[in-house]
Parts: sequence; C-alpha cells; structure tokens
Amino acid sequence: MDTQKFFKKIIKRNNKMINKNEREFNQMKKQNKNFDNEFDQIDKRIQERINNKEQ
Repeated sequence: MDTQKFFKKIIKRNNKMINKNEREFNQMKKQNKNFDNEFDQIDKRIQERINNKEQ
C-alpha cells in the first residue's frame, strides 16, 4: 500500500468517525433540550403551588 492510499484510508475512517460523533452529539443535544423543557414545566408547577399556598 502506498502512502497516498494509506492516508486516504485514514482520512476516510476519520471522516466516518466525525460524522458519527456529530450525529450522536446532535441526538444528545436534542435530549438535553427535551430535558430542559420538562424541567421548566416542573419548575413552573412548583412555583404555582408555592404561590397558591402563600395566598
């Protein structure tokens, strides 16, 4: 295997890994956003209950 083929093979493999990592990162980002939304909803409910008790 000559040097050029070797480097092309390495670059191709690295690009696959980068793409895979980007997909995983985007999925984690989406899950984190969903978690943040759920947390915000729970926090609002708690604040409403606290406000109702204070009145």
